[in-house]
Amino acid sequence: MVENQIKYDPFFYIIIDFKLYSEMSLKYPKIFIFLNIGKHD
Repeated sequence: MVENQIKYDPFFYIIIDFKLYSEMSLKYPKIFIFLNIGKHD
């Protein structure tokens, strides 16, 4: 039950996205920009 709560916790996804996007932006800046635009579209 606790694992499900963590999976669907918006703040949990925000932390994961921030870390993932930070790593991706350093390796693939063009892809990062594309994903960032698509996410907020």
